[in-house]
Parts: sequence; structure tokens; C-alpha cells
Amino acid sequence: MQLYKKIIQLTLLSGIILSLANSSVFALQPKNEPLVKKVLQAFKGKNINDIAKLVSYPLEREAPLPAIKNEKEFIQRFNDVFDQHLLSTIVNSKPQKDWDEVGWRGIMLGDGDVWINYDGQISAINYQSHTELMVSNRLRAKGRRALHRSVSQYAKSVLDWQTKRFHIRVDELKNGQLRYTSWAKNKKTSQKPDLVLFNGQLQVDGSGRNQSYVFHNGDFKYQLKVNSIGISSATYGMLKVFKGEQEVGSDAVVSVGRN
Repeated sequence: MQLYKKIIQLTLLSGIILSLANSSVFALQPKNEPLVKKVLQAFKGKNINDIAKLVSYPLEREAPLPAIKNEKEFIQRFNDVFDQHLLSTIVNSKPQKDWDEVGWRGIMLGDGDVWINYDGQISAINYQSHTELMVSNRLRAKGRRALHRSVSQYAKSVLDWQTKRFHIRVDELKNGQLRYTSWAKNKKTSQKPDLVLFNGQLQVDGSGRNQSYVFHNGDFKYQLKVNSIGISSATYGMLKVFKGEQEVGSDAVVSVGRN
């Protein structure tokens, strides 16, 4: 079975990316089959209120779409997230045939479009409907207009961080290259950035839970350490700066943007 169709985002962010390529995929264990059946039953019953109670909030959406924070928002946005194709895929799925376990990440449908955790809650929807795509495109266009013209072109926003001292963005360019851009906290993103770096690298630890984006500027290394487990700014990420092998500065994330 193909391990994934889309790279999973189980955390905040615009970006936060977890690769499944190094994960072990196993058949659904009989003891966990009731978890899947309970979710399927809710969808087959077509009761949005029942489905909303089976979701682990916040339910992340692909940036720049905002996360779904609670049951009320889930009900309001249900038709945007679940188009007829996704609903049909879920309803017609068979627990032992179409659902697999992927270690600590949980239980996935097919190639990872829908995820259930071991508490029986929907933990991620890695599928984007046409409606969500249209909204995303409008939000991205708005976000680009807010950036200085020198950095307004990119294929995808990866990170949008506010630290104690900086506003930092990591964007993926059309050629696949990662770009780092930062402004002092008191500056607007429409102003010329203070620092722009290219050729960034994504480094993922062995478990896939944590990852870092690394950029080089002469003798200096900028590491954007993302804690994929954390869901608060206190644990979500950290900017670390090294000169050679010596750490010369660090700055904690205080808020996370969606553009």
C-alpha cells in the first residue's frame, strides 16, 4: 500500500509536516476495530452533531485555513471539509480492508486522508475539498499582499512564527527550495525584511515527532526547531542560532500564524 498521499499535519501549524515514509504500517488490530466502527456509524447516520462529538479539537486544516476549534465550528464548516467524495470514501470503507495502524500516530484511512487516534477520536483530515481550496487561494492572495514585494512570491507557506524578538517565515518556493525571511518584531511584513536566506533543509528525528528547518548564513546556522507534539506556543517551537558549533542565541515562539 502506498504509505501516504499527503504529508500529514497533526499539529498547528501551517506547516508543520510529518513524513510517514519511515513509519511501519500494520493491519488494524481486532481490539481497535470498534474505534473505527464507531466513527463509521456516525457518518452512516448522517448526524453531524454525533460526528462533531468524535473529533479531537483543535482539528487542523491546511494553512492558511484556520483550525476548527470546537464542535460549533465543526458543524458550521462540515460541508466545507467533507465533500461528497470524502463522505463516500468514509462511509463505504471497511475497517479491516481500508484502515491501517501507523504506530503512535494512530489509525489511518487509505493513504492517510482521515486519522483516528486510539481514543477513538478523529485527529486529522488530510484532505482538501474544492471549497476549502478556493478559500485557501483567497487567503494566500491576501497574505502575499501583506508581504514586501521582494518575498511575496512563493509556492507554499511552511512556517509563520512570532518569537519574542522576530517575525519569521519559512516558505517553499516554486523550485522546491526553502526560504527563511525575518523581520524585527516592531516592523511590518510589508517592509523590507532584515534577513533572507535560501537553501534551507528539513531535518526530521528518528521518530518523526520533531523536526527542524536549518539555514546557513556564513559561519552562522539558524535552526527553527519544531516540536510536533506540542500544541501551545510554549512547547511548539524555538529559534536557535549557532556560530560554528556554539549556540549564541535562542528565541521562543509566542504565536503561530496561518499564512
